[in-house]
Amino acid sequence: MSIENYSKVSIICGVYNAEKYLNKCLNSMIAQTYPNIEIILIVNASHDSSEKIVRIYENQYSFIRAFYVEQKLGAGGSRQYGFKYSTGDWICFVDCDDELDKDYVTKLMEAAQQGDDTDIAICNFAKIDINGKYIYKREFKNERNALVQSIAPWGKMFKRTFFEKNHLELRNIPFGEDILFSIEVYLLTPHVKLNNHLGYFWLDNPRSTSHTELRGFPIGVLEAAALWFEDMGKKYPDKHRELEYFRLKYFVWYLLQSGRWIGKKKMLDEYNKIFNYLYISSPNWNTFKERPLFFLAGERFVVKVVLFSIRLFEKLHLSKMFFSIYSQSFLGNFWPSL
Repeated sequence: MSIENYSKVSIICGVYNAEKYLNKCLNSMIAQTYPNIEIILIVNASHDSSEKIVRIYENQYSFIRAFYVEQKLGAGGSRQYGFKYSTGDWICFVDCDDELDKDYVTKLMEAAQQGDDTDIAICNFAKIDINGKYIYKREFKNERNALVQSIAPWGKMFKRTFFEKNHLELRNIPFGEDILFSIEVYLLTPHVKLNNHLGYFWLDNPRSTSHTELRGFPIGVLEAAALWFEDMGKKYPDKHRELEYFRLKYFVWYLLQSGRWIGKKKMLDEYNKIFNYLYISSPNWNTFKERPLFFLAGERFVVKVVLFSIRLFEKLHLSKMFFSIYSQSFLGNFWPSL
């Protein structure tokens, strides 16, 4: 079969200060067994040799297109930029320090072709350390639940028309743009197909942005995320209860992830702002008035435990104490990936 008979897949990857792991990532994309791909790289504001590495690959492979942007776009902004210039019928997103199995795109396409109405194909993924050792593997058994249990754009293949008809946008938000994008995808109730294939390897990179620049509460997170939730409320007025649930999940995750080992004062300042916002935007988030959504179907057990505990601490007027202790103690080593 000629290459023209295969649907084209665009693999989009933002590149930012990734010199240590970038070659492995690029090699895993180039090695894909699927015959009709384009690789789109967005190099933005890197201070290391990432741009030099990308230019070498770009000159060597005709199916790689690279864009060099002076301003820092962030993960969401880079993906949106790449989508704008992509030409594929299907879209995959890859982080620049992660790796793909050689059959990643092939297996996702096999899943997508199980039905004419497929919007998203999803495969299993593993989180690995810098030595390639598995930290954990996540396997999906239920299509709808997979959208709750996998909160990143990577590990998935999206039909282009699904993006376009729903006016999906990957925004440059200072923290957690992955989960915000995934929330909107969930609200759209897309047709999902699963492939029981371990195809994506997510590196627990100690030098990644989430481990460095996103600690200590980046400026503007509350304002940007609050605006996003306001926009979603207007766009999906019938999804109030789901948005209330996701709002709590997002901001609890933000406090736990970004607030590790930052000190009591800084944590309490941010805690006060976040919880004031929660009570203004969702007055009943911690009560049973109007029967707010307590847990989302398919949510992972650890997330249920965390959210239940935060609600319980708040009812007992202990949540402020918990976050204060958390920000200064060993508990930060055990924050859950929501």
